Amino acid sequence: MATLDITNDMYLAIISGSILMGVGQGLIFRINGSTGGTDLMALLLNKYFPTFSIPVLMGIVDCVVVVLSGIVNRQVEIALYSTVALYILVKVSDLLIEGFNYSKSFTIISDLSKDISKKIMEDLDRGATILKGEGAYTGENKNVLLVVVEKKEVVELKKLVKNVDPDAFIIITDIHEALGNGFKKIE
Repeated sequence: MATLDITNDMYLAIISGSILMGVGQGLIFRINGSTGGTDLMALLLNKYFPTFSIPVLMGIVDCVVVVLSGIVNRQVEIALYSTVALYILVKVSDLLIEGFNYSKSFTIISDLSKDISKKIMEDLDRGATILKGEGAYTGENKNVLLVVVEKKEVVELKKLVKNVDPDAFIIITDIHEALGNGFKKIE
């Protein structure tokens, strides 16, 4: 079989090849297709482990194969290169499936939640949802703010909360998609 060598540099080959394979697999997974390889096992595993994406599960299966192959064949260096390639491939595939529009969700617990929500609406032009919570240890009723912002607003929101209540408790989580008012339209 003929091959086309674009580069003789192993690192460049790993990076460029992984990106191209990740794009290809991401496009295939995006249309619910299959390559007929370890992604079939990943699809089956996804039924039992739905919190993991198919590319991640496929990467885990492939990684097990690569590591075992490296140990059996005593080629640990090649197994390590392959593991790096798999990591890049999985990240690119996931990115194509999930999309590029990441947002952040802030869960803010504070005695000054009303003041914080007012500042969020005034300064960031964002909405906030006030949820009722109760401290498990203290039994005290607390207001819990739920706010979704774009990545570029994260630093500004942290500063805003710190200025209003330096003792606030904040949990920041990644959101792969935010739909509705102020974000992408629901389709």
